[in-house]
Amino acid sequence: MHVIEVSSFQIDLAPSINPTVGVLINLTPDHIDRHGTMENYFRAKWKLMLATVESGSLIMPRRIVEYAKQYGMPFPKAPITQIVVDGETPYREYGPTRVVHINSRQGIVS
Repeated sequence: MHVIEVSSFQIDLAPSINPTVGVLINLTPDHIDRHGTMENYFRAKWKLMLATVESGSLIMPRRIVEYAKQYGMPFPKAPITQIVVDGETPYREYGPTRVVHINSRQGIVS
């Protein structure tokens, strides 16, 4: 198994990458100068989610799932596991997702 971290720049430069597991943790305006808008930046990062093999897995926090819906992203082939923390309500308006609940105060994952 190989684990790599790729930036939106690298995703653009490696269009043939097809991971087994894709993880999208956050979206901050780090590369807004390259992409122009947060939506374009998100679209660049979402390419990796779309490229993840169908038998693979995607892992992302609730807010990323919400951004995918907000920006009209196509639903990926691989199943999404949505991480919700401390009583957040899972985002259910963007296709089926598995949900993992984390209680950070008690260190419980369910």
